[in-house]
Amino acid sequence: MKVLLGHKFFYPVGGTEVYFSNLTNILHAHGHETVPFAVEDERNLPTEYADYFLKPLDFSGASAMYKVAHLPRIVSRTLYSFEARRKVRALVEAVKPDIAHLQVIENHMSPSIIDELKKRGLPIVQSVNTHKHVCASSRLYLQDRHEICTRCHGGHHYHALKQRCVKGSLLASTLATMEMYLHEDLLRTYHKVDRFIVPNRFIEGKMREAGYPAEKLVRLRNPFDLSATQATYDSENFILYFGRIEPEKGVIDLVRAMQHLPDTRLVVVGEGGSMAQCMDLAIRQGLKNVEFTGPKWGDELAPYLARCRVVAVPSTWHDPSPYVVYQALAAGKPVVTTQLGGLPDLVTEETGRLAVAGDAEDLARCLGEIVRDPALAEAMGRQARQWAEAHFSPAKYYEDLMAVYAGIH
Repeated sequence: MKVLLGHKFFYPVGGTEVYFSNLTNILHAHGHETVPFAVEDERNLPTEYADYFLKPLDFSGASAMYKVAHLPRIVSRTLYSFEARRKVRALVEAVKPDIAHLQVIENHMSPSIIDELKKRGLPIVQSVNTHKHVCASSRLYLQDRHEICTRCHGGHHYHALKQRCVKGSLLASTLATMEMYLHEDLLRTYHKVDRFIVPNRFIEGKMREAGYPAEKLVRLRNPFDLSATQATYDSENFILYFGRIEPEKGVIDLVRAMQHLPDTRLVVVGEGGSMAQCMDLAIRQGLKNVEFTGPKWGDELAPYLARCRVVAVPSTWHDPSPYVVYQALAAGKPVVTTQLGGLPDLVTEETGRLAVAGDAEDLARCLGEIVRDPALAEAMGRQARQWAEAHFSPAKYYEDLMAVYAGIH
């Protein structure tokens, strides 16, 4: 089978790219051919199909003059890109794929490619690992106010403009609002997709609330290659956080929680916009048990994950399906997270704890229960690895994915 894979980035950025990389590897392992469709970037992985990629646009960090000069292309990439339609048409005509599997296409590509793929008679699957189909900012979260937001529910997309919830920008929020009304309500472009693969009950529920029929929604947990992760059950007396340090990630609550755990260390691995605030709070509270290491990846991160007693994921937003949880469970580590978004679908009473989001004392209680009891931490860690093996299997994912493809072919 030849599968066209559409995603705006063709290089590692975050969890959605990890998912698409895993999907590609799974398809290749079973003898299928994949054809990427993305945006040009010097960081892209090598591919023979790069000539079909879209010309890049620098949305973030660009000067006002750049945005004015490129405004027509910026608008088209958000609302409806005929360039994207032409490019994907040429690719389809050249390679003749059997099916199209999309992920994140908004802003850099536009949903116009769905119309072209549909016109060509291709079955279309979309993996949904963000909140884009129900929220203009894809987050259900106001970053400037640090609060969960569902004002747009019920098709009231104008709230995205009123709140300027997309990058705090009037232009970006206007375009995102227009895109929601155009493709969700007027053209109903996303509704032309044949099947949506969602990773958990939360995203499934939100899409059903937005009018997507249940028969188009298929719930499959994201796959994870456990063979690359060695589980270790011996641990040292420290809590590990790794990932982006942004307001919605709840790291500030985690630092506050350490006041209640003076005999335990917290190691924070990562960087982001809240880093300075978190470091300042630790200094002001005189916390000697909090260490900030900066970002670490791969082999640099591995020793921390192997030695920690518990991993903290204290998100204060509806985190869709964060790969840090997958990594932690695969490594045989209990996870303490919150009751929001897709997180309850990933952590059970046997493998961790769910704390009240934004409540530093409850977070400390949940962490303390595990970190102060090495035997409990080890037992939970063994359960975590077993649970991961049962639920993240690439082989099982492939089997279920083929059933999805066959159901619409």
